[in-house]
Formats: sequence, structure tokens, C-alpha cells
Amino acid sequence: MKRKSDINNVFDKARVKRQGGFTLRAIENGVNITRLLIIPMHGYGNAVERNLLKRRVREIFRHCENLIPGYDIVIAVNKVEKENDYFTLKSKIERLLMHNNLITRGIDI
Repeated sequence: MKRKSDINNVFDKARVKRQGGFTLRAIENGVNITRLLIIPMHGYGNAVERNLLKRRVREIFRHCENLIPGYDIVIAVNKVEKENDYFTLKSKIERLLMHNNLITRGIDI
């Protein structure tokens, strides 16, 4: 998401869900793609740490096979998640998405 109107729409109309150090806002966008905005909260760290967080979260979403398309998603990350590695972030974000019905559950055979 890059347009100010899209970002304001998510902040105005989306429900807020908090879990751990994450705040999730998601709203349907009427298109068949999912757009993502990652916001490191105040005090997260220096620019290198903030950019590392953004790269990790984008990669988690890129590999998320069960993500339901058609949503604008804003994830704000608090500084308490600063010490977590990629795999911990991945499990926390997938759990957050699952609780908010943004990913489908796979069928185990």
C-alpha cells in the first residue's frame, strides 16, 4: 500500500486485533491481491533493525501459502518483538493471521 487514501481507509474502518507485540488491522480491498504495510512502532531501534524487521515480515507473507487474497493488512510491531528471530516471528504472525481468519487451515492427510 502506498496511497495515503488506502492507508487512511484501513486505519478508519478496520478492526484492531492485538496479540503479543503485534497490532493487526485488516480490511477487504475489493481486489484479488493482498497489500501489506509494516510499521515498526516508536523506539523499535535504528534504521538497520527496522529494515531487517520489514524484510523478515515481507518474507513471511511471501511464503504464506494459505493467505486469503483481497485484503489490505497493516501490521504494527512493538519493540518487545525486537529480540525474536525469523522463525519466532513467523509462528507469531501465522497465529495472529489464523485467529483473524486471514489464512485458511490446511488439511492434514
